[in-house]
Amino acid sequence: MSQTIAANVLATKLQNGTLIDVREAVDFEQEHISGAVNIPIAQLPQRLNELNPQETYYIICYLGGRSARACEFLEGNQFENVVNVEGGMEAWRHRVNLENE
Repeated sequence: MSQTIAANVLATKLQNGTLIDVREAVDFEQEHISGAVNIPIAQLPQRLNELNPQETYYIICYLGGRSARACEFLEGNQFENVVNVEGGMEAWRHRVNLENE
């Protein structure tokens, strides 16, 4: 079962891994976290060779469902350090709004 991380903790962990956004490109272009790599979930099987199984990956989508499926897929392909961002971009946006109040 995949590890999870809360959106409010993600910022402290990004220096220790790569953030992969599995939303569609149009959604990614509208809004994304700085430094994130966009690999839409439908493209993940074809782009698996772009990823290093020994690296830590934080996986995010809009609410957390697609990223959970992406984590399961990666784990099934021998990736041991994949972490689902709970609540996805929606939770991240809420975190940023709280910080700016």
